[in-house]
Amino acid sequence: MHSKIDLYKQLPPYPGNSLTLHLDNIKKLIETTKSKTALDYGCGKAQHYIKDRIHLSWGLDKMGLYDPAVLEWNSLPGDNFDCVISTDVLEHVPEQEINKTLEEIFTLSNKCTYLNIAMYPARQILPNGENAHCTLKPKQWWRTRISETIKENIKVHVVYSYTHGNKNTEYEIYTKK
Repeated sequence: MHSKIDLYKQLPPYPGNSLTLHLDNIKKLIETTKSKTALDYGCGKAQHYIKDRIHLSWGLDKMGLYDPAVLEWNSLPGDNFDCVISTDVLEHVPEQEINKTLEEIFTLSNKCTYLNIAMYPARQILPNGENAHCTLKPKQWWRTRISETIKENIKVHVVYSYTHGNKNTEYEIYTKK
């Protein structure tokens, strides 16, 4: 897993700004599920957690951070979390690694998962010349990957973003059938 991680380590770490567009949705999800712990899977530099302490406004007792390309956060915390958040991450994962990544995210979640998947090319180009959004697939492809990997007893909230800045999005909720 994370076969392109060495390429991402050559770039300045992502600041984690994509989270900003989802703060209200995440807060509502945390409140409705009565989540007390959360993990940001792919947190980048985690500025909103370190500087702004946004997780405190969500009423969380514990906030975990993970990003394999950022030295401070490159190890998964040993616990599971009520809610796992992953914004602007999955499209950076090579296609052949998506199912394993989704399985890992869903395994870490006790109640819910919030995913934002960008459906457009990134502005960032990797050092090997590839677009940083290496997995751009239609919504139905993502639906299939989610249905193949979702575990029981969690709700998966997905925002499909079709343009930068979330001006054009679709929101769907998945559970295991």
